[in-house]
Amino acid sequence: MSLFYEVLYWLIKNCLYVVDCIMEVFSALSGLTQVTVAASGAGGQAQSVNLLEYVLTNSSVQTVFLVICGVSLFIAFCFTMVSIIKNSVVTKHKSHGKTVFQFLMTGISTMLTVFGLFAFIWLSSEVLVLIDYAFNIENSDTLGQTIMEICAGKDIDWGDKAVNGFAFEGDGAFFGDLNPAWMGILHDVNTPGTNAQADITTFNFLVAAIVAVALIIVMIQAVIGLTGRIFNVVFLFLCAPIVIATVPLDDGARFKLWRETAISKVLLAYGTVIAVNVFILILPLITNNLRISGDNLPSLVNDLFRLVLILGGAFTIPAAQLLFSRLLGTQAEESREGTSGFRSMFTTMLGAGRMIGGAKRMVFGGTNRYGKKTKGALGAALGVGAGATNLSGSLLGGNAYRSAMSRGKEKMGNLRNTLRGNFGKIQSGDGQGGGKFMQGNGLAGAIGRGAKKIGNAIKGDGNK
Repeated sequence: MSLFYEVLYWLIKNCLYVVDCIMEVFSALSGLTQVTVAASGAGGQAQSVNLLEYVLTNSSVQTVFLVICGVSLFIAFCFTMVSIIKNSVVTKHKSHGKTVFQFLMTGISTMLTVFGLFAFIWLSSEVLVLIDYAFNIENSDTLGQTIMEICAGKDIDWGDKAVNGFAFEGDGAFFGDLNPAWMGILHDVNTPGTNAQADITTFNFLVAAIVAVALIIVMIQAVIGLTGRIFNVVFLFLCAPIVIATVPLDDGARFKLWRETAISKVLLAYGTVIAVNVFILILPLITNNLRISGDNLPSLVNDLFRLVLILGGAFTIPAAQLLFSRLLGTQAEESREGTSGFRSMFTTMLGAGRMIGGAKRMVFGGTNRYGKKTKGALGAALGVGAGATNLSGSLLGGNAYRSAMSRGKEKMGNLRNTLRGNFGKIQSGDGQGGGKFMQGNGLAGAIGRGAKKIGNAIKGDGNK
């Protein structure tokens, strides 16, 4: 029993430690914490910057952006010519002077758009940090530590230790030193021990195990969505000159769509960050003191009640991106792109595994899903090779080859029969018709007779 609790506790604390590690990655991707960029030169100094700003201001990205700007000028000129011809031949709702003015404003619009994008990213990141700070003024515990305190039913003195910093027993124990029971191997799990951070008799292992696994899945989905946000913002940044180049042709319809998409992608982190902080804010209220009113309710009812509250709050984190997208008035499907890509990757991995299994059966043989056994290409090739070898031997060696093969088969048959007899097969000629185990002539019979002699010697029987 002690081993079971030790393994379960080890899994819980390490899963929650993984959750805390994912939370650190989440903070960096959302812009709550800065990343450190190592110095490139010998005399340079490391700098801390926002991850999104660092990617956008990278020299390689800036070089690509300048090249695209040059190409976009040519594209804008072509669209201007098309617009002028269209207005002259088909429709005349816009003057040629306005079209030329839109072309001349292309370069200025590009610079203003880039400046506005950088300013908007910086301002939104600062506001997001302030919102996160407002949620965490009175809370210094990590998400994993909060879950452990809920399952323990008490506040835990973590000190400078992470959620996986406590051992099961001994020095720095989570459950204290358990009293030894049988021969010092198993422990009496009904005794919490001394100096324990938690009482093993009241710790909710069920809730802790399920919530730890669920939080890993939820936070991975949130992190994938924020990672896709960074790449999407860079994509929108590089595409801005080309979109602005279409203004002379469509009077800014595509630029309006680009602007709304860029705003929604930058603010997408707000939904996830606020959802995580609301979840952490509500978690301390879900303790052992929160129970369903009623007499003689099983403890399982309240455990399920707390489990549903925690899991329900956890699964609102990925859904918060969808909710915030609707509040912004943008397409809600944008928030599902990261999760959809994760599912597509998982489905592709499963399909690749099935293809590898099919290729293995095709080459080496095996059993398919219907239970039919196949030799495979390698087995068929070996069979063809064996047949060709026998045919060549018969043609070249004649009767000598056939006689040698016959003697070899006979010897293999004798060896097989001998092995079967030695492992306990009773010969039919012993008069027993299958007889008793210790009367056999094979290896099993010899072992049985030896065991009988040893028993007789112990009892002092002279008949050995």
